[in-house]
Amino acid sequence: MLISNQELAGWLKEHSGQNRICAITSLTPVKVVQKHRATKQPNPYWIPGSKDESTVDHLQERLTSFGADYERAVNRVWANNEAMIDADGNVPYFAAEALWKGFGERINNYMARHKISGEEYLVYLQAIRGDKNISLRQEIYLDRFSGAPINKEDISPYMKSSGHSTKQRLEEGNVEIAPRTIHLENIIRLRSFDLINPNDFQVIDINREPGQVSV
Repeated sequence: MLISNQELAGWLKEHSGQNRICAITSLTPVKVVQKHRATKQPNPYWIPGSKDESTVDHLQERLTSFGADYERAVNRVWANNEAMIDADGNVPYFAAEALWKGFGERINNYMARHKISGEEYLVYLQAIRGDKNISLRQEIYLDRFSGAPINKEDISPYMKSSGHSTKQRLEEGNVEIAPRTIHLENIIRLRSFDLINPNDFQVIDINREPGQVSV
């Protein structure tokens, strides 16, 4: 089904409640630093005059869930992990940090809004093992204007770091649950795998300048 960003936001607000397993495809502008982190050579992808904008977009597909309570989900994992039990047989309680250091507010269990900008985001959970995002199904970096693929190894030394911060204290090799947000305007496809009423939304009005890649 082809829908607009506004229609997708309306659907997420109207149908919130249940936990949904879904595949999210997104096209996100890559934030960069102005010089190579190791060699200090100028970044060929950086847009001069900007703070951290680049000519590269990141196309990703993730298999994830939204609607679940992050704090409750982590505490469920802890309760089933023997390594978390202390000497008295108790499991500590995990308290989630405030969204965006207090600048976020929940619209419902699917969405959040930035208090200052007013922009709306989908909130979802993904699985992390070590440094690997095991929820990621595929990804590719693209030149925004030509659509040509860019090797990850070429853009990585210039990308801003975005490591997860779950603070879950699990032993190495265990899967951690990482909360993430994605701007609604960056979602280009959302497939919900409900048994009774599955949905496949393709978003048709991404904010892109003329000539920029469309997917």
